[in-house]
Amino acid sequence: MSKNYCCMTFSKIKTTKQMISSYKHNMRIFDVANADPARKHLNHEIIGSQGDYVQIYEDTLAELHMHGGQKKAVRSDAIKELEILLTYTRDANSSINQKDWEKANLEWLNETFNPPGRMATCKDPVTGEEHSFQTNNVQAVITHNDESNPHIHAIVVPVNAKGNISASDYINGRDKLIHMQTSYAEKMKQFGLERGETGSLLTHQQISRYHNEIKNVVEAKMPDPELDESIDEYRYRCDDVLINVLANKKKDMDQAMQRLNQEHARAIKAEGLLEKVTLEYETRLREMNESMQKMQTSHEQELQEAITKSSERESKITHQLNKLARATGYDEVNESMLREVRHGYNKAKHLESAIQNTEDRDNADFVQDMIDHLLSEEKVRRRKEKELQQTKEGCEHQNS
Repeated sequence: MSKNYCCMTFSKIKTTKQMISSYKHNMRIFDVANADPARKHLNHEIIGSQGDYVQIYEDTLAELHMHGGQKKAVRSDAIKELEILLTYTRDANSSINQKDWEKANLEWLNETFNPPGRMATCKDPVTGEEHSFQTNNVQAVITHNDESNPHIHAIVVPVNAKGNISASDYINGRDKLIHMQTSYAEKMKQFGLERGETGSLLTHQQISRYHNEIKNVVEAKMPDPELDESIDEYRYRCDDVLINVLANKKKDMDQAMQRLNQEHARAIKAEGLLEKVTLEYETRLREMNESMQKMQTSHEQELQEAITKSSERESKITHQLNKLARATGYDEVNESMLREVRHGYNKAKHLESAIQNTEDRDNADFVQDMIDHLLSEEKVRRRKEKELQQTKEGCEHQNS
């Protein structure tokens, strides 16, 4: 009797782009190559997600902060979510009650990807006292029945017992991974499923390919019996054909396995390169934002300095105009005062030009002397007038 196997694999989700892509795949927002659209209605959520997988992560992080957990910022290259894939070999389909199988898988997920007792302990951000709160790391679980074999996708936000997001508490190290596979196999024993060989790299897709190869061998064309041929002779001839077919299939499968391992190695290398490029892009974007912020701050400072200098110049001009207004007998600067000053300035310029350009130098010198004399007398008169005004104001102050 052939054996039926259970299969558990996981993938690491580190970026928002990966979260969105996984959500769209699991919710069939875009067409999936090996899924039958006519069977899409058979898919169903065991645990419905509250928003997409980005929202799930952000809500979990906010809840941790509320309880005083995750005090340090999560690194950009950290594992933020785990996607768990659970399935079994196709031959077991007819013997498994899917509802019971889904229930057992959900129990195993909660036991495996939550801290002990599903409780985390950290210091309250308000009181500073240690307190415990319940965790719910298994945030979304969906069953797909629209592909060749039923399987479950589960999204886990790996919160540890200290209230921090830490995938290493669950998947770091060979011993933890082996224990995870063993505990899953123990949970699946009730359905007649066994675990694969320890250390095997086989995935459920590779197992399906292997089964297809066996099917092709079984359906290989056997020779027709010859006249007067005994049953043993015919069996031997058929055995020769089958051995040749198996030998060729084994060679093809070995080559296919070699290609799969090479593809696996390239995928790991590509994932590392993608993470490196993503990190470089995020670093460059952060540097550009910082540079733009500095430029904006510098421009604001320059603008403020220009406004201050303009205000100072305006204040000086206003002061000079008020001084000029008082000198011309006005209380404040107005249009009438400016016209009078402009008119007097023009007359003075014309008089100065006439004195400089006249050929009658004697009269010119006489006029210049008279002007200087009159300006001197006007200066003396203004000084005496000012002194008299100050004396008058002093007397009035004494009398009051």
